[in-house]
Amino acid sequence: MKDHNNTGLLNQALKQDTIDEVNMEAGTASPVQELPDSRRPCLTLLWVSIAVLLFAVPAFTADDSGQYYNSAGDFLAAGDTAGARLLLDRALGLEPDHGPSLIARGRLRLAAGEQGKARDDFGRALFSDSAEIRYQAHLGLGDVFRATGNKSWDAVAEYRQALKYNRQSKRALYSIAQTGFELGETTGFRLASEMLVKLICIDPEYEGAYSLWRDRIHDQTGDELRQVDSFLTSYLAEHPRRSNWWLDLAWDRFSLGEIERAEAALEELNKRGSAFKLPDRHLLRARCLLERGDTLGFEKAYHKALETAGSLGGFERLFIEAQPIFSPSEKEDWYGMRATEDVAKLFRKFWKRRDPDPLTFHNERLVNHYVRLREAETFYRQQFPHSRFQTSREYFMLLSPGSNAMEYDPEIFRTGNRQLPLDQRGMLFIRHGPPKFVSKPDITQKSNPSEVWYYDDSYYSFERLKGAGDFLFMPLPLQGAGDIRRAMNTDSFLDPLPRLAQEYYAAEFRGEDGQLEIEFYQSIPVGVTDAAPSHTLAAVYDTTWLELARDSAGVFRAGAGDDSVWVGVNRLSLPDAQGIYALVMDLPGYRVAARNTFNLEAYTDGELDLSGVILGTPPAEGGNAYSRQGVEIVPRPSLSFVRGEIVRVYFEIYELAGADDGRRKFAEKITVSQAGGGSGGIRGLFGGLFGRGKKAKSLAFDFQRELVDAGAVAAEYFDIDSAELSAGEYRIKMEITDRVSGQNRQVVWEFSLTSAVGP
Repeated sequence: MKDHNNTGLLNQALKQDTIDEVNMEAGTASPVQELPDSRRPCLTLLWVSIAVLLFAVPAFTADDSGQYYNSAGDFLAAGDTAGARLLLDRALGLEPDHGPSLIARGRLRLAAGEQGKARDDFGRALFSDSAEIRYQAHLGLGDVFRATGNKSWDAVAEYRQALKYNRQSKRALYSIAQTGFELGETTGFRLASEMLVKLICIDPEYEGAYSLWRDRIHDQTGDELRQVDSFLTSYLAEHPRRSNWWLDLAWDRFSLGEIERAEAALEELNKRGSAFKLPDRHLLRARCLLERGDTLGFEKAYHKALETAGSLGGFERLFIEAQPIFSPSEKEDWYGMRATEDVAKLFRKFWKRRDPDPLTFHNERLVNHYVRLREAETFYRQQFPHSRFQTSREYFMLLSPGSNAMEYDPEIFRTGNRQLPLDQRGMLFIRHGPPKFVSKPDITQKSNPSEVWYYDDSYYSFERLKGAGDFLFMPLPLQGAGDIRRAMNTDSFLDPLPRLAQEYYAAEFRGEDGQLEIEFYQSIPVGVTDAAPSHTLAAVYDTTWLELARDSAGVFRAGAGDDSVWVGVNRLSLPDAQGIYALVMDLPGYRVAARNTFNLEAYTDGELDLSGVILGTPPAEGGNAYSRQGVEIVPRPSLSFVRGEIVRVYFEIYELAGADDGRRKFAEKITVSQAGGGSGGIRGLFGGLFGRGKKAKSLAFDFQRELVDAGAVAAEYFDIDSAELSAGEYRIKMEITDRVSGQNRQVVWEFSLTSAVGP
């Protein structure tokens, strides 16, 4: 079969690849000559009648098929597909085996949906003497098989034949990759990845090959990552406009354990002064530092990533890496958020509420999470992320074992690992850490590989089922089997420090500036450890864990012998009446911390009001004490006293109205009774009432008070001699009536009495 080598004009119109026949006959393939994407027209057939077709073609005669072929190219370039096709028919009428015309007409027939006729044209072209025509024929046949349906592997075979003519044919490589995607599942995506890697190493920008490989391939092998890295390292030096790809290479190198090279890739991007994905870059820098064992550097870089995302946006990667331990409510919050500010608050709350000591910069849970994440990414990645089991919800639900007895829904795994492809063992690992023990039963010909993970009080069984490829959770309605629903909705963490619980309580006051003021009282027994706490810390936060205020204070020793305790008092002004508080006693080698929420009512100008109550004891002679408004008291954070102790009660009165003579007059009624019961056997109750020289002489606890000074705060205290009270729980009620304004307020506090000194 003889061909004229005049394929250029129509090839340009049809955008066909060409090869150099001289090089081909010499045994070397030259790169296909490609046209840029901007010159690719859409080939749309004009369906008209034969009469119109004949009318549209000028009346002229040609001496050979080449002239008709060239004229067809002109018509096609002008958008006249029908006219071009009629001229190609005339060319082939003169010379039935004219290769260029067969290729061109086959393309037009394929575009018109005439796969059978197109296949005939490409099939005849295979007998051409021209390697270029044979190469184009194999490409065409591959396209025909792809369009036919259920012929994907035949299409791949034809594209591979084209590669024999030109091993660097971008068109053939790209077409095989697309066919692989159409095949789907693991085999198809593996084929696509293999071809795209080859294409990237020729021209990463051809048809967006590089982005396609990044976006759609989730099981890139180490060898593939290294091949792409090797090529792009040189390519990026010559194509600075693609410098953002350095970030991809940095993540690749990190995943391969090449930490120094990952940092070098980040530095290449930094050199260019680019602001591209700054949060992700800080995040990767953080993870590199953690790999080096620099936990402080990791946390600084991680918080820099959060800070940058909070100002520029870009929480996506941060979310992907944190969401494996999200609670159901946190997931719901995330997907309902739109504003960057709200997402920043979510992350702050997310990590603070998990921090064993939110008053320090160091967050052990954050570090622990990323250590677990690294291990899960290394050992528990999905082996077949493109399998039908992982990509089809119906197939996933069909193959996943269920159990009505355990009320188990496999959907909890499917929705949790789409962006971070971990197998189901890895998802449990990230939430609850490594199991105490892993049992791997022997495999028989009739059994699948399986593992049983044992934790302290439960176990979880996994099996690699045929058809899934990856390990799946196997619900077992047996004693000791863990509740997988609860496990996948919670996360756990073993604090590296032993925990001690301090006694504490708080009382609110009105500060000098009118703001709410809160005092926290903390204590631990002196003999609990050999060391003494150096200080106490207290901080308050808004409901999103944004710190509002903090205070550090020294501790003092109170009591004697086995009853002695370390006591600390922290005072803070509150800009808001509700939020979260956190407390710490800094005891070396131990975690002494507490937290909770608070919801207080602000004080109102001009309205009578009372503070909270400080319960404690009078200081021993020469002993340590806390002083407020000149009143000395040793706070008792446990609110527990031993019969016979003197109980000192302190509180403050605000906004007493002044009479015409400037005096402030009020009535005070004190009631002490057993909680939930009667009088509590009160007899000779008050040893010294109000500490102002007055003595209680009866059990009638009504007092008329006058204050000469015009201060804004009336500080009141009294002492209770508990010797004649029986052991039990007690309630103190203090009721104040302003005799000038008529306003009335009361406050109630509780304490307990024990009959003997504890150990």
